[in-house]
Amino acid sequence: MEKLKFMINIRVKVKLIVLLSLALVIVPNLFVTNQGEKQFYFEDKKIPEIIIQKPSIASSVYYEDTTGFAHNVYVSGNYAYVGDEVSGLAVIDISDPTNPGTPIYEATNSTAYGVYVSGDNVYVGDGSAGLAVIDISDPTNPGAPVYESTGGTAQGIYVSGDYAYMGVESSGLVVIDISDPTNPGSPVYVATTGISHGVYVSGDYAYVGVGSSGLAIIDISDPTSPGAPVYEDTAGLAYDVYVSGDYAYVGDGSTGLAIIDVSDPTNPGTPIYKDTTGSAHGVYVSGFYAYVGDYDSGLAVIDISDPTNPGMPYYEDTNGFAHGVYVSGGYAYVGDGDSGLAVIEISIPIDPGTPIYEDIPFLISFMLAAIFIFISIALANIIRHRPKWRGLKDISFTTAYPRVIKPGKEYSLSVFPQLPKFKNDIQQIIKTKEKQEDFNSYFPTVEPILELKCATELKFIPLVEGITFDPVKQDVPWYRDIKEVTFRIITDSKNLGNLLGGAIDIYKDSLFIGQIPLSIKVSQEEKPTEIVNVNNKMFERLFISYSHTDQTLIDNFIIAYKSLGIKVKIDKDALSAGDTWWEKLKELIEKSDVFQLYWSNKAKESENVTNEWKHALKILEHGEKAKNFIRPCYWEDPMPIPPEDLKKIHFYKINIEKLDFRRKIKKKIKKGTSNK
Repeated sequence: MEKLKFMINIRVKVKLIVLLSLALVIVPNLFVTNQGEKQFYFEDKKIPEIIIQKPSIASSVYYEDTTGFAHNVYVSGNYAYVGDEVSGLAVIDISDPTNPGTPIYEATNSTAYGVYVSGDNVYVGDGSAGLAVIDISDPTNPGAPVYESTGGTAQGIYVSGDYAYMGVESSGLVVIDISDPTNPGSPVYVATTGISHGVYVSGDYAYVGVGSSGLAIIDISDPTSPGAPVYEDTAGLAYDVYVSGDYAYVGDGSTGLAIIDVSDPTNPGTPIYKDTTGSAHGVYVSGFYAYVGDYDSGLAVIDISDPTNPGMPYYEDTNGFAHGVYVSGGYAYVGDGDSGLAVIEISIPIDPGTPIYEDIPFLISFMLAAIFIFISIALANIIRHRPKWRGLKDISFTTAYPRVIKPGKEYSLSVFPQLPKFKNDIQQIIKTKEKQEDFNSYFPTVEPILELKCATELKFIPLVEGITFDPVKQDVPWYRDIKEVTFRIITDSKNLGNLLGGAIDIYKDSLFIGQIPLSIKVSQEEKPTEIVNVNNKMFERLFISYSHTDQTLIDNFIIAYKSLGIKVKIDKDALSAGDTWWEKLKELIEKSDVFQLYWSNKAKESENVTNEWKHALKILEHGEKAKNFIRPCYWEDPMPIPPEDLKKIHFYKINIEKLDFRRKIKKKIKKGTSNK
């Protein structure tokens, strides 16, 4: 019987696919396809209904693959200079844009992101290596890089006059004197909130995309003593910036293009948004158009002839993940991730602001509407039954840090989210850091059981009692490349002789998704340690302790965790055990990798919650679980005061307004009737 049902389901799906295919072939031929927007008017005695279709750019795309992950692009003369991440700088002959030449590489010490050409040199934001200056007086034979450390992960870069302005993760805006490119000056730092990415200089101001803090504007009239940042927050994550006229155009991640009036840089205007279908990163403005690297949606072109009312985006999809964009001579040059350099012809005029109308008789309009409704139903049925896309299952986290540290001396600790294919590149980066800082690293690799998709924002929070971390936490967007997250660590003499243990906690939004264990010895002698690779799994099983009054919130967490492949257990899972309910509940807690306590005023009053966390503490005291087995979190302000037994454990605050759940959490959690 089951087999028969299965065969029927298969036949139904096949029929739906056939009908869908026929519809997709027949419908476009019912009318002439024109470039531009089409508005279909359905007759109505009152208000006409308008359906707007979004056409693509009529263009051609030419690719030149690179060995790394093409990030940013700068075009100068007959060459495109590409920040190719782990492969360093890639130089590509584009004298014939329709047939780009084979890349010439100049390796760099870290991960090449931003690039800027000035004179005979290309300036590269080279990740943990800082600024790399490469002589390109002969583009076919680039010179060896000259470096200047920036103290963090160098990304975006803009050169103006004798100075390079760099967006550096965890360091903010970094200004370096390059009047002598062979001997760059010492960096001048301007701390910013958020994570600094792209930089654009216009007049006396530097404009910086600072992630979750939006746009930062900094007075650089005196580059040796920049002013304090002025911020204009954006709804997404601000990456790249381009300033044209009185407006700053910001690639704002999931919210698309943000346009901000900066006619008065000391008082920027409220952002105007034009959403895109992907995740807006790189931005380049040419004429009346903004060209946006829209990640998995390719290149988006937006009419900005009226910046206060931007036009509908036009798209040219690319094979990879579109990041940086540079426009020159009728072509857009796109850093297209693992597809290398994409060259897109944009010389064919497009006019997003002028719709082309097609008069369609009512009967045909009605038929089209019916067909589209049928297609939607068919697609919904197929999508509902298709296998779920599983994301990047093979992502892993490598951590590099010294196993022995001296009191009072600063060291670096780095976390590398990466794909397995970058394993050797990670080891090379770590060996370079060891030479720079004169110590040997221990770098375990931790593989999460969960699955993460591209463009996921991760939060890293290190917690080791006795060690100070700078910064105390970092929010980092993860893509299909190597990402280095660096902390500075230091301890004092009172910990001399101690073995300090802890972990780096990893969060997706406010979901605790895993941890990387840390173990560091404090000694006056820095004994070289053997480099070891340890492969572990992050947690698979999670027990959630909560008050049933908070059920609405907890249900959303359970859905989110399960969507990541994590097995979640709660008290209700023990109810079927009857008289042995408490014994069954204790067994669920003992078998879990993590005990997550959702702490609220109601949870504080709950006898059952109290029994659960007390049992978890007992397990911890017996040494049966890792030190960070108990993971308390809260969302109420002020935090409900925990009992003495829990005060020694770190409580993590959840921002429920920013959670990315499948269904939205209401601001006011419904009151329940349970006594728990």
